[in-house]
Amino acid sequence: LVGFLDDRFNLSRIIRYGSQIFTAFLIVNYSLTSNSNFKALFESNPLSNLLLIFLIIAITAIINFTNFMDGLDGFLGSSFFVAFLFLSITYEKNLIFLTAGIFSFLIFNWHPAKIFMGDVGSTFLGAVFAGLIIQKGNIQDILIRLLILSPIFMDSFFTLIRRIKNRHKIFTPHKLHVYQRLNQAGMEHSKISIIYALGVFILCLVSL
Repeated sequence: LVGFLDDRFNLSRIIRYGSQIFTAFLIVNYSLTSNSNFKALFESNPLSNLLLIFLIIAITAIINFTNFMDGLDGFLGSSFFVAFLFLSITYEKNLIFLTAGIFSFLIFNWHPAKIFMGDVGSTFLGAVFAGLIIQKGNIQDILIRLLILSPIFMDSFFTLIRRIKNRHKIFTPHKLHVYQRLNQAGMEHSKISIIYALGVFILCLVSL
């Protein structure tokens, strides 16, 4: 909802990040009530408050990293389609409905795009993926989920680190992500999207 309003009215950063923090609390609270392993991790941990802060930061980071990567036709949707299709077949059966929705969206979002994802789509996908990670109580499942979409999140993460190192204002718009630089070098939207989606597909196979 906030993503939709931001697309229409360009909301302030405080409202956007505040909604992401609220979303993160909802995800953590749901995980505590639905996953006994996750609940036990909190109950047995003397540093549970620090763990909660870490999870809030991690979830909002995933949401924002996903949003940062929505910059080319078909780019973000194709990578998430591959990842969610794999997860729906192997681990999360209910994801097949969202996966079908992403595929339908890609028909119109593929280059040249007739419709765009916007914050309403990218922040939603980031929140769903963060929830899929947090709800798992064991490290192996968490690492598998992070591994398969690492082309997306590592691009965002290392670009952020590079900008901090070069003392750039990290909240100002830029075109320094790898996928953006490939496009600036002359590579077509569809080719870049296929490269990243293929990377996600290979990592899905590796995770097996």
